[in-house]
Parts: sequence; C-alpha cells; structure tokens
Amino acid sequence: MSANRLSSSSSSLPRASLEGFFAGGAAGAVLTILERSPTYHVLADVLNRAFRFLSGRLDQASLIRLDTEGVAMAAYVGGHAILGTILGAGLGAIRPGGRSLPAGLRWVAVAGLLFVFDTLVFGAVWRHRGLSYFVGATLVGVSAAAALGAAGMAGLVLPRLLPPRRLAGLALVLPLVTAFTGIGIVLAAVRGPARPEGRTLAYPRRAPTDLKVALLGVDGLDGVLVDEAIAEGRLPNLARLIAEGTRGDLRSIRPPMSPVVWTSMATGMLPRQHGITGFVVRRGGESVPVTGNLRRSPALWNMAKAVGFTVAFVNWYVTWPAEEVPGVMISDRVDFDGLDRRVWPRDLTPRIDSARARAEVRPDRDAARFTRIGPAFEEWRANRWGQVRRALGILDDVIRHDLVTLETAREALRDGQPDLTALYFRGNDNTQHLYWKYRLAARDPGNLANRLYEDISEEDMRLLSPVVDRYYDSMDEMLGEALALLEPGTAVIILSDHGFLTNNERSRWYHPNRLLAEAGLCTLLPGEGGLADPAASEVLDEEAPSVDPRRRLRAGAAAAAPEEALESAREVLAGARSDAGAPLFRSLETGEDENGPYLRVVFAVDVAGRTARIAGRRVPFSDFRIPEGHSGDHRMNGLIVASGPPFRSGEEILRAHALDVAPTVLHVLGAPAGRDMEGVVLTGLFEPDWLEEHPIRYVESYGLREQESTEAIPTEADEKIREELRALGYIR
Repeated sequence: MSANRLSSSSSSLPRASLEGFFAGGAAGAVLTILERSPTYHVLADVLNRAFRFLSGRLDQASLIRLDTEGVAMAAYVGGHAILGTILGAGLGAIRPGGRSLPAGLRWVAVAGLLFVFDTLVFGAVWRHRGLSYFVGATLVGVSAAAALGAAGMAGLVLPRLLPPRRLAGLALVLPLVTAFTGIGIVLAAVRGPARPEGRTLAYPRRAPTDLKVALLGVDGLDGVLVDEAIAEGRLPNLARLIAEGTRGDLRSIRPPMSPVVWTSMATGMLPRQHGITGFVVRRGGESVPVTGNLRRSPALWNMAKAVGFTVAFVNWYVTWPAEEVPGVMISDRVDFDGLDRRVWPRDLTPRIDSARARAEVRPDRDAARFTRIGPAFEEWRANRWGQVRRALGILDDVIRHDLVTLETAREALRDGQPDLTALYFRGNDNTQHLYWKYRLAARDPGNLANRLYEDISEEDMRLLSPVVDRYYDSMDEMLGEALALLEPGTAVIILSDHGFLTNNERSRWYHPNRLLAEAGLCTLLPGEGGLADPAASEVLDEEAPSVDPRRRLRAGAAAAAPEEALESAREVLAGARSDAGAPLFRSLETGEDENGPYLRVVFAVDVAGRTARIAGRRVPFSDFRIPEGHSGDHRMNGLIVASGPPFRSGEEILRAHALDVAPTVLHVLGAPAGRDMEGVVLTGLFEPDWLEEHPIRYVESYGLREQESTEAIPTEADEKIREELRALGYIR
C-alpha cells in the first residue's frame, strides 16, 4: 500500500475512527481482565465507585440486577471502544497544512490519550486507597500498549480489506452496534432474571420429592483458589462433588457483607425486604451487632413450618436468638457461654455444650499446623505485636468456630437427618482477610505484595504464607466429615457468599514503646505484645500498640522526676528521623491532666522509609510501625456446587445469584417458591428428566415474619464480636 493511500483525505477520517474504536476496545479488554483478576482488581476497580454513586439514585433491585459481569464488560470494553472512536475521529479531523496526521502518529496519540484518561479515572481509586501510582500507571500502560497495537493493526489491515465506502460504513456501524448492545445488556439486566413458568398455589403445600438437602456454607470459598488447589491434587472431597455435580460462580450482593448475603440466601429476598443490612446497627448511640430478630422476611426454617418439612440449621449467620423451628436451630452465638436462647429446642443445650467441649480437644484444633512455625508457635506468637499477633488470635478463634460447627452438627443429626440440613463455616473468610498478603508474596515473582503492603519480612512470609492454602485443605477435610454424617442420596449444595481478591492495607499500627526502648527510656514486658513494664520504665505508653497515631505517654516508676523524664523523652523523639531525614512525629506536647503529667505524641502518618534513627541507633520501621487492615477483600463472585440425584453431572451453571438459593432449595424439597422472592429457581442445575417430573410451583408469598422486637438485642458478647469485626476491617 502506498503512503499516499495511507494518508488520503477520502478515507482518513473513517480509518482514524476505526483505529480509535479497536484501540479503545483493546484497552477496555485489558482493563476488564485486570478488574476480574484476584491479584490486580484492587488497582482497576472503578465499578465499586460507580455503584456507590448509583446507590442513592437507583432502587436496590435495579442495582443488584445491574451488578453482573456482562454489564461490567459492556462498561469497560464498550465504553472504551466508543471513547476511542471519538478520540480517533478527532485525530482524523486534524489536518495541519491540509494533510492528515501520519498514521503512526495517530496510533500513538490515541493510545496516549486513552492512557491519560484511564490514569485520571483510575487515579481516583489509587488515591482513595493509598495505592502506588507507579504500579497503577504501569498496568494502565499495558492497556495503552494493547491500544497502540490494535490501532496499528486496524490502520494497516482494514484499508487492505475494504474499499473507502465500506470503511466509512463500518466506522459508523461498529460504534452504533456497540452502543446499542451495551444498552441492551443493561436493559436486560434491569428486567431481572426470567422466572421459570409454574403453577401458583392458593396456599403453601409440599409435593414430596423423597429428597433430603444439605447446604454446606463456606464463607469466602473462592473458585479460583479451589481450581488451583484441585489442579495441585488437593481438596479431594470438593473435587469429587464438582466432578459429579454442577458448579458455577454465585454472584453476591454489593457490598458483599456476610450477614446480608447469607440472609438473602436463606430468604430469597433483597436486603431492603428482609431488613438485615450490615454487621451492626445503631442503638442508643452504640453499634450493636446485628441479631436475628431484625429479620422481617421468613427464612427457610420459617417456611419449613408453613410447608411441612424439618430442618437442622447449625451456626448459620444471624440466627441468634434461636427460633422455634420444626427441628433443630443451633444459633451463630452458640459458643458464647451464659447467653440465653443459643439453641432450639432448649433442652438440647447440654448436649450441644458437650459437643463444644469435644471441639476443643480435637487433634486438628492446633493453630500451629496452619503455619511453618512449628513447636515454638506459642513463644513466637507471644513475642509478636500488632497485626500479626491479632491475626494469629483470629486464626485460633475461627478454627474453634468451624470445629464447633462440625461437632454440634454431629449432635444435631444424632437422632436422624431432617429434610434440610445447613451448616456454616467461617474460617476461609477470616484467614484470607488476614493472611492473603503472605500467600501473594510467596507466589508473586513481580514483588507486587511489597509494593502494596510495604515491606513484608522474609520470616513472616515463610512462616505464614501457608495459612490460606492449609485452611482450604482443612476445610475440605471438614466437608468430608460433614458429608459422612449425611444419608446416601442427599442433594448436597456447597455455597460461598463471595470470593476473594487482593486488597491493600490502608492503616498502620504504632508502637511508641519500641522507640522509647531503643532510647533507653522504656523496658518492654516479654510476651505481652508491646506493653511496657511501668516499674522498670522512665517513660512509657501505658496502652498496647494500636492504630491510633495519637498517643499519651506517662512517666514510669523508674523516673526520678516525672516532668524531667517526659521532657527528655520529648527531646529524644523530636530528634527521631527516617532514613530520608523526615521527622517521625508530627507534634510532641507536654501537659497535665487528672492522672498527672503526660507527653502527647502524634506520629507523622505519611513518613516513608525502611529505617529510622533515634538516640544514635537505627531501628527498622517494621519494629514500631506496621500495616494494619485486611490484605484480602471480598470478590463479587462466590461459588455454588450442586451434587446429588437431582443435579446434572460435570456441568457448569451460568448467572447464578445468591438470591436464587432459597427458591432452588424449596424446589428440591417439593415446596413452592414465593413469587415475591427476588431470586428464582436455578433450573440449570437439574437433570431435565427430574425437572419435568417435578414442575416448579409457586405461592404468591410466604408473608412477613412476626418480629418479637424491631431493635437489635445488646449482650455481654457484643464487645468481643465488635473486636473481631474490627480486626477483619468490617467496622472501625
């Protein structure tokens, strides 16, 4: 092709528009891949901000229906393709000296403009999350490189294949088709899923199917990690269920908060309908953990009474206080001693408490086996502070939680398996929140983990990186034990409310006693997580390390004159500098209150560095300031695996949603689904012959649940629950 043809005015504008269209589409495709990536999502997630913007402008049903991967792809790929078309047309219209811009310059320009646009848009995400602009811009640069290549290919190939008139037609048609397709995807999503046809009954009644159902809920079980583990020859129980059944992604509810999603699964209703909207509610100016009496919609265990099937629900989220059900209800607060109404029927409580005691002495109760620390686990744990110390405590707690679920389920099923059994396990969620970064660091050749989380020590990475994978292995073993409790032929459904992906920790722990110790002013208590010995210290922070950069230091018993000791500490801390010469403290002020003189210090939160110098000594930053938060966060896609007599074998289901769980379970049990449920029966799970023999039936509604109270019930367990929620980043 001649240079004259490349720059001919007759086809330069359509050609430039098409170059921009394909450049934008390529950039959008790369960004879609990044947005879906568990590792890079944190740098490419503008959809979360978009949905937060829309949340006050659209009703909840429309928002939930719009939140699909199809809409996301339309937004990223289609939006970029149309933007690229506009940019390309603008470049094609530029004719300095009456001549079109050289083709190569147009390609570079359209890719560069897309890079600038995406950097500005995604930069808001990076700024909000405190992410590295270098890493973010590098990833956007990859999308710009794809745009450059696509623009060049379009500019070189299309003119060879099409005459100018067809080229002009294609330049008009492609953006229009893309725009109308995107609009069609959005409109189809807003309409919601098609409800399968079925007869409506005058009142709820059951047509028995001779099937029993077991729901095994695993919070945070991620399909990507499951597939990786199975490829490595792990998770034999889950691998067998997947091979013999149907699996697929289970779309969650944004934001994917566990009490909201598990309640939606159990009711088939939107959060605004069932009334559970978060982890805590406000009562009298205090945050009270959400309690089951706030639920307005009947759940599966309530529908059981109306239709006539029996249940055993064990540790299901938001089930305290335990309700009167046709069967057994072991609430999600069963492991809190002294709390009333933990179990229904109440006379089962002693047996359940015996099961709790058995959980504590199981050989797999040991937290050390999830790490590489070995026999020195307790000593190593005792000498850590901040996030690592807290994470190890959470690990210990969730191991017990899940073993209590297993052992109390064993007790609940001792007298026979009911029609519907449901167990809830929490450990995968908690361990991924807190140990994700160590797994990422061990598997990340590009060193992304250190860019996201500051420096991760080699020791921490080596010792703690196995926790996530080993918990997956442990969960599979627990699933195997749970399956062994069930009768042959049980229809088993594995559920997770969301998956997991990389998140950056945005806060920090501060440990002023460590700096004071380096200056010879403070003596740390061994094994106490950063607390100082008041009797042996001249100046100390009486509190344990925390995420508050504002601390109030006091004089210890070793200080001859408290005011002089505090003034000496002020001078020493004022001279503390990072390796770049920046002060470590924003302010240092002495004062006095009812408890005596103090030194109020405020850490400079934006100071960066690897080491600091204080009193002539070098101290690693990691000794007195470390990241805080949850390095793993919720991915919108959970997992569903359905295995057993009514379900297809070796198949995959598409577009399943958490809201579809309740109507699907009802159908397996021969009970009608409610037409007022937002969820629908997942017909794609079932063998066609079984579905034909058991047609779907409906009832207009199961009505509203009679609530004993419309306010959350405060208990003595609330502070422990709030502390767990803070540790996982759910509340502040």
